[in-house]
Amino acid sequence: MVGNVLEWVDQLKLVDGLIISTADNDPSVDEANWISQEAFLDAVADITLSDKVTIRDGVAGDSSNSGASRHKLIADVTLSNSYTPNLLLRRLLIEFSAKPQDLGALYMRNYGERLPIRGGYWAYASSAGLGALHFNASRLSSDSSIGFRPAFFE
Repeated sequence: MVGNVLEWVDQLKLVDGLIISTADNDPSVDEANWISQEAFLDAVADITLSDKVTIRDGVAGDSSNSGASRHKLIADVTLSNSYTPNLLLRRLLIEFSAKPQDLGALYMRNYGERLPIRGGYWAYASSAGLGALHFNASRLSSDSSIGFRPAFFE
C-alpha cells in the first residue's frame, strides 16, 4: 500500500473540518448521501480530533489549495475531552484507542472541502506510512506524486 505515490481515497472527505464518509465502504452510495461523523479536525494543539472546530486555519468554505496547512504524526494527534469515540473512524485509521507506531502523518486544512490522499513516497520519510492521511487538497489538486487504484464495478 505504501509505495512511491500518494493515492486518492474515495468515500471520505473533510468539509470545514467536519469528517464525512460512507457508513460501510459502499461505493454505490452517492456522495450526497454520505454521513457526517460529528467528528472534526480542530487546529488546537496542532491537530486535535474534536466534537467541534474552535480554531480554523482559514475561511470556512475556502477550498483553495493555498494557505495554512498543519501536519502531525498520527501517533501524536490528540482527542479533545468532549470528543465521543467513533468506531468507524478507528476503522478508517483516523482515530486510535492506543498510540499507533509508524503509521505516518496527518496533514490538514480545516476549511473548505478537502478530499483525502493516503500513503506517501520516499521523500516523506517517517511522514509516509499506511495510515498517512492528507486532508489538505481540494478536488482541483494534481501532482505527479498523486495516483489512484482503479477498480471495476458491475
